[in-house]
Amino acid sequence: MPATDSLTEQLVEAALGAAEEGEWRGLTVAQLAQRANVDPDAAEVLFSSGDDVLDAFARQTDEHIVSALDEEDFAEASPRERLLEALMCRLDALAPRRAAVRMFASEAQRCPGAGARMFRRIHTSMGNVLDAADLAGSELERMLRATALTYVWIRTSRRWLLEEEDRGLDAIFAMLDQELGRLETLARCMQGFAPRNSGSTAPADQPGAQV
Repeated sequence: MPATDSLTEQLVEAALGAAEEGEWRGLTVAQLAQRANVDPDAAEVLFSSGDDVLDAFARQTDEHIVSALDEEDFAEASPRERLLEALMCRLDALAPRRAAVRMFASEAQRCPGAGARMFRRIHTSMGNVLDAADLAGSELERMLRATALTYVWIRTSRRWLLEEEDRGLDAIFAMLDQELGRLETLARCMQGFAPRNSGSTAPADQPGAQV
């Protein structure tokens, strides 16, 4: 593992550990470096703030999704099934750090700035989920679909964070399925208002008809 990757891992672990202990708020990169027993100067070359470290944690989570998905089964699944699998895989990746994620979510609710940064971070991750599911579409479609999925993720993860264990995963899966079904319905309704052209509209089971 390159030295920068190792340093990033250590700082992410320090940030998550601080959050789990209720000591995240206001921590600087230098303080995170002290918790991680790494060189503060090297840490500040990589990250300018704690939020940058959380961005790295989000990227690690997104990379986990890509590595964990079964490519053969994933390719044969419907668009909705691919999204469900990718989003549930993301929850699975976050499960070991649920206490830290809960603390970050609580801070986002209290602080508008933290809330805006979390929304941006989730929006970026939902774009990566769409890429993993091969459902991104055009640049505009990717942005709109990522925004819709961001709201789905926020609603679902709030429910997920209420669970201390994974006993409620069936209910979370059902909630995600229902939310994605609503997005499919909305997408079909929006197509009805789209200008007609000589080309045919995308079938319901194609990415162009999905959010």
